[in-house]
Amino acid sequence: MLNLFCYLTNSDYDGGFTFDSQGGSQKPANSGSVIPVTLKQLNDAFNNSPPAGALQIDGVPSQHVALCGKIILLESKPSFFMLTVDDGTGSTDVRLFRKGTEDDENSELTVKEGDYISCVAALKSFNNKWMVNSSGVAAVTDFNHVIFHQMQSLQTHLKATGAKPSGGADGVKSESKSGADLFVADNSNDALFEIVRELTVMCPDGVPTEQIASVAKMSVDESRDKLQELITEGRVMECMDNHYMCIA
Repeated sequence: MLNLFCYLTNSDYDGGFTFDSQGGSQKPANSGSVIPVTLKQLNDAFNNSPPAGALQIDGVPSQHVALCGKIILLESKPSFFMLTVDDGTGSTDVRLFRKGTEDDENSELTVKEGDYISCVAALKSFNNKWMVNSSGVAAVTDFNHVIFHQMQSLQTHLKATGAKPSGGADGVKSESKSGADLFVADNSNDALFEIVRELTVMCPDGVPTEQIASVAKMSVDESRDKLQELITEGRVMECMDNHYMCIA
């Protein structure tokens, strides 16, 4: 059997950002961190980092990332499997090395095209091109893990780029001018609009109501009512059932 990674939680991203219950960072990412990313973030980093140098994600030299997405193509090679993975923001090829020879039944893959997976991948430069290599993947059977991964990627990105929550030390709200203050409960339409705007970057085909509600720290019904108000104001549109995106 292939050695599979379990889906990662906050504490599993050892060496990267860790977060307290209020969303505050306890330590910054470094080059040894396993950083949760969307595939758009990863592809942007590939485009902005020459293979001859160090790969940088949000300004941090990065060697390992956590990925989560759907297998849209799977090819079997003598010494590895090539998985094309898509997470809704982009796609990339992940080289998954076999544990035995091609004829060894223990080297067979336990996931297939159409499955959602999570994995930790090493980023390597080879023949003037960035490669994504992994020694194991885990099937994701609960779609909440997919949403969690995207939220984790967004939260890590905001922390790395210096976005700060607008809550005071004792729960007293303080003044903030950042449009990316996503993790403080604020029921105003403007605050919810900023949440949808930031999440739309990660989910260009539409952000699920449940994800918006979770980040806004409000109930699904309450967030749906607020989203309807934003639709009336012409700032947000419903692009499919219970999925929203900014248009203003």
